[in-house]
Amino acid sequence: QNVIKSTDSATVAEVHSFQFSSPEEFMSQPNITVYGADWCGDCRRSKRFLTEKNIPFTWVDVDQDQAGEALVLEKNNGKRIIPTILFEDGSFLAEPSDEALADKLGLPV
Repeated sequence: QNVIKSTDSATVAEVHSFQFSSPEEFMSQPNITVYGADWCGDCRRSKRFLTEKNIPFTWVDVDQDQAGEALVLEKNNGKRIIPTILFEDGSFLAEPSDEALADKLGLPV
């Protein structure tokens, strides 16, 4: 697993990527952004689940990223529910169980 950290003035994010056998395998992976906080147990669980399943994702710490926090509030009707996980199709899950996340990604638990 490779973790690439970006800390420019607008965004604080980590990109979690994995080794793929071909460009096609890489391109077939879902584009996922996890919005959360390091102190949040459910956020750590969701990150661990995605990592164990070798699903690449971008991590945005909403305690350090105002735009990320604003997106969480927008998606959750003004509530700061984390993790909020955004998918490339525009859908999202708020504080999902591992089962709900696996179902969304078409994976076994």
